[in-house]
Amino acid sequence: MIAAKLADWRQHFSGPVWTQAFEFLEQLPKDSADNDGLVSIDGDTLLYRVMSYPTRGPEGTTVEAHEKYIDIQMSLEGAEAIDWFSRDGLTLNKAYDAENDYLLFDRPDHVTGTVFNRPGYFSVFYPDDGHTAQQLVGDTPTPVRKVVIKVLLDAVSA
Repeated sequence: MIAAKLADWRQHFSGPVWTQAFEFLEQLPKDSADNDGLVSIDGDTLLYRVMSYPTRGPEGTTVEAHEKYIDIQMSLEGAEAIDWFSRDGLTLNKAYDAENDYLLFDRPDHVTGTVFNRPGYFSVFYPDDGHTAQQLVGDTPTPVRKVVIKVLLDAVSA
């Protein structure tokens, strides 16, 4: 997991796929419309989705992870907490869904770390990173608009 300022992405990533992904983020209008599903930026190598929701508490949440894609997540409006968990030792809750590239784990009693996504900051979750997004920053639910870019793991590890 990596969390940083959008302006500093070059300190953490290099290569054409990362460049394309982060330049897309830099140019994405804050008021981009939500999309119902993933939209291609570059075939199946880079996909994105804009979504809106209110933040919530961690109660009853499950931990999500992926196999084929790396997530880049960034708030366009509002702030959310994202809890991070190493997949080692997590208890599987839902088997891998290959069509949607996710599997779910029971939320453990401990949190490995928490990042706070705000506009201008991003977080990156690799396949060995479990994560639970959409969480409160503070005590009151607030609306969040965010973008998630899916980066094909094979495209950056080749």
